[in-house]
Amino acid sequence: LSVALEAEAGEARARIAGTLDAPRLHGEAEATIATTGMAPAPGLAWRDLRVEAPLSGALAAPLLRARLAALGLRAGPLSTARLEASAEGAARGAGTVVELRGRAEAPVLEGDAAGLVSASPLEAQARLAVGEGSLRVEEARLSHLLFAMRGEGRFATTGRHAGRIDARAALDMPEIAAPVEALGATARGALSATIEVGGRVEAPEVAREGRDAGREGGGQNRARHGAGAEGQGGG
Repeated sequence: LSVALEAEAGEARARIAGTLDAPRLHGEAEATIATTGMAPAPGLAWRDLRVEAPLSGALAAPLLRARLAALGLRAGPLSTARLEASAEGAARGAGTVVELRGRAEAPVLEGDAAGLVSASPLEAQARLAVGEGSLRVEEARLSHLLFAMRGEGRFATTGRHAGRIDARAALDMPEIAAPVEALGATARGALSATIEVGGRVEAPEVAREGRDAGREGGGQNRARHGAGAEGQGGG
């Protein structure tokens, strides 16, 4: 069985084509969406955007790959000349694993008069595991010339622990001189910080730990905030 559908509305065009092998419960399909000059919501707009999403394999556990390419994209205070992103999902045991990747060329942050964000591309990647009762971020990374961030976490969606979050993120800045100078101050050295979030999502506990490795008098400090954290902390 073969199917092909096309639709057009204003500056948006969509096409879906695929085949189905019913006796084997196997299929292949690809959806393509292309738009130009759209602003679907306040603070969100692009010059050109194209999404391709091929789907193949057994109907009970298909393999999904999606690609997105956007030119002249603006999302809130951040804009980029070109954004490329991809997602790939496949079954693993009783759940699904999704790999995400993205790269923003010539990013611009509103209010960044010094052009620090524009100094290099912004790259991101993450691996998510969606299972029965939970969503896990097995690995997440965000990198730029000025900094690198990495993190992991778990969010319970059902069961006795539904609504509980456990996450950890780390930030590393090899040189803080340029960002600090943009704020009208002077400092040199490296900066590392770690944030841990736990507890109920509506009232999480946040623990912070930071280290400035280069400034005179720099050191390590810890702080803890959230429900049940009163009176805890250090300097």
